[in-house]
Amino acid sequence: MRAKFWLVMSLCFFMGGEIFAAEPNEDFGQATILGAGVLSATDTLTPGTTSYPDTVLGIRDMFGEIYFFNDDDSPVGDGRASGVAGASTNSGSIDFAVSGYPDEFFFGDHGQFGEFEVFVDVYDFFGDPVDSFSEVRTLQPGTVEDFSYSNFEWISGSYDVYIDNTIGPPNVADVDFYTFTALTPVSSFSAEVTQTVSTSFDSVLGWFNSAGVLIETDDDDAGNNLSLIEGIVPAGGKLTFAVSGYDDFNFEGAHSEDAEYTLELTLGSAGVAGDFDSDVDGRDFLRWQRGGSPTPYSAADLTTWRNAYPGALVGVTAVPEPTTLWLVAMAAYVGLRPLRRQR
Repeated sequence: MRAKFWLVMSLCFFMGGEIFAAEPNEDFGQATILGAGVLSATDTLTPGTTSYPDTVLGIRDMFGEIYFFNDDDSPVGDGRASGVAGASTNSGSIDFAVSGYPDEFFFGDHGQFGEFEVFVDVYDFFGDPVDSFSEVRTLQPGTVEDFSYSNFEWISGSYDVYIDNTIGPPNVADVDFYTFTALTPVSSFSAEVTQTVSTSFDSVLGWFNSAGVLIETDDDDAGNNLSLIEGIVPAGGKLTFAVSGYDDFNFEGAHSEDAEYTLELTLGSAGVAGDFDSDVDGRDFLRWQRGGSPTPYSAADLTTWRNAYPGALVGVTAVPEPTTLWLVAMAAYVGLRPLRRQR
């Protein structure tokens, strides 16, 4: 018992009677493992932050002085990148500087950070393109990046320069995975996202099978923009869920939600034969197809459901060979499509 207690504590933080999930738990392989008897976990979902820099571009004259600057006029980037058209080539030379907002005097007075790429298009005296190139750099807080190029073919010409500030990888938002263990197989369950203090949090809840395949998602079935999934505990006695924010239905961290929440698991009595969620209907076949029945993908579960649900095709016979079983599943699916309940 003592060993089991410390195992649970090594995977979760215990504070004030609540289990706080251990980070990182952003994917199926890193799921927080909850020990026997632990049926709830609290965590804070955080939004993604990016390192896309807000740039300022300054054009230098032949004496090295900034005579023109731009903040947000680049045709590429996230709207905070800079661009200037028609700058003089200064007798064959191109000189400009890149700093971070709000450093319009190019002293390095900014806190911007991140990779960016500058694109330069050069034109001759008649406005015909003669050259084009680009360069990637990383802007650091408190620094100014200077650029200088020259070519005698550029004499009496002009150039356009613009910045793409979105080439660096953004940090994705938080997603929290949990695996509940030592559960009673074939018992009914409901997994619900709740909040002690109600906020504008809009959750998305996902149920995954033992192979990490998404079985079902839910957005608002718990009310108040919170999520609820009901089902049957598989034979292995484990359930894995992921909590994310709207509208991250692929559970990749594509959301901007920021809130503390609790994932609560409630167990019921043994499930009804052929029922893989909350009632025997056509959705149970979809659960079986995604590995959400008590014995995932088994012919026995498919047969049990077929016998329990009057809308199933009477002539369907499940056999264990994978190819034949797949054909049977597809035949059943075609027959059930008109009966699927709209969410």
